[in-house]
Formats: sequence, C-alpha cells, structure tokens
Amino acid sequence: MSVARVLFVEDETVARELIRVQLKSCDFFPLFAEDGNSCLEALKEEEISLLIMDYQLPDISGLSLVRIVKEMKPGLPVVVLSAQPDPVIREAVLEAGAELFLPKPFNMSKIKEQLEQLVGTALSRKSLTAERNSQAGKLFLEVVPGYFEELQKAVAAEDARVASRLVHKLKGALSVCSEPGLLVLIKKIEEVISSSMPHKKLVNALGEKLDEYYAILKGAGG
Repeated sequence: MSVARVLFVEDETVARELIRVQLKSCDFFPLFAEDGNSCLEALKEEEISLLIMDYQLPDISGLSLVRIVKEMKPGLPVVVLSAQPDPVIREAVLEAGAELFLPKPFNMSKIKEQLEQLVGTALSRKSLTAERNSQAGKLFLEVVPGYFEELQKAVAAEDARVASRLVHKLKGALSVCSEPGLLVLIKKIEEVISSSMPHKKLVNALGEKLDEYYAILKGAGG
C-alpha cells in the first residue's frame, strides 16, 4: 500500500521540523509549504492525500485558504490547527469545509487514527469518482456537444429563454466531469443570463474548454 502524502502548511521552521519527525513516525510522507500561496502551488504540482494547515499564515487567512482549497480540491481532507482554539473560528473553518479543527500543541500519535480515517475516506472517494468519471465520460461525449451547439444557436438568435434552459442542461451534464474550469465558465454564463443574454466571448471560451475536454476523454477511451 502506498504511503499517504501529507502537506503541512506552517511558516515556523522549528515547527515544520518537529512535525516532519512526527509525520514520518506515523508512517506518513511529509511535504511542506511555508504559506498559503506555496500551499496552493504544491497542490497543483503534487498528489496530496491530506492537508494539515496552521490557521495563522503570513499571506492568506486560514479561513480563506480552506475555502480556496475546498473549491480547488473538494475531496481533499483538511485539518486546521490553531494556538487560539476560539469556538467562533472553529465553527467558521468547519463550515467552510475543513474536516477537523485542532488546538496547538497537539500529539500526532493520538490523532493518527483520525488522520488515517480521513485519508482512507478520501482515497475511497477518489476511486469511486474515477470509476464514475469513466462511465460519465461516454455519456458526456454523447450529449454535451449537442447542448452546446443549441446554446450557440440560441445566443446567435438572442433567445434568452432557450439559452437559459440550455445553460442549466449543460451545468447538469458538466457536474459529472473533473474539469473545474468548465463549471466556472457555466456559472459565469448563468450569472450573465439572469439579467441578459450570455456574452458570446464567454460562450466561445466555454467551447474552447469543451474541445480540450473532448480530446482528453477520447484519448482516455482509446
């Protein structure tokens, strides 16, 4: 079984070294980031099983980082540590999506089982998502191109009612895909269409992203 890769976000050098020793003693593979921005870069480049982060960071508030991470990687378990275990802060970070909020200092060996459960749940969810995406990819290729073509025609004809209906159909179809950029574009179009027709520029950008995703799905299908 592969070793779980844990990203720890902490700006204090001594604290990072202590945590490195504790994580290794609990059979985790430790990776480190000094602040919120380097954490986000690491998440783009590395395969991470668990994120443990200090609430007090030099560049991004802990609450903001939890929200960004959960939008970026919804299935990644997040544990927040704080030297000030304020119940208001605890409620806010848990509401933002963090799985655990722990006071500092803490004993890694005592929470090892909790961390292993978080990692195990995340890996199971990832496996299920991969299977679902494989099946959904075929359906995606069958229905989405037709929806998008109809959307382009509705936008060209300035038919807001039909365009709105197609945007919602696309959003439902795209909810099964693993490309967050597609849903971001759909959300923007949905915001525009609530008061007027979607901008052609946004629709074209969506078309370009869809073409890229089609190529990925076709390549995965062999």
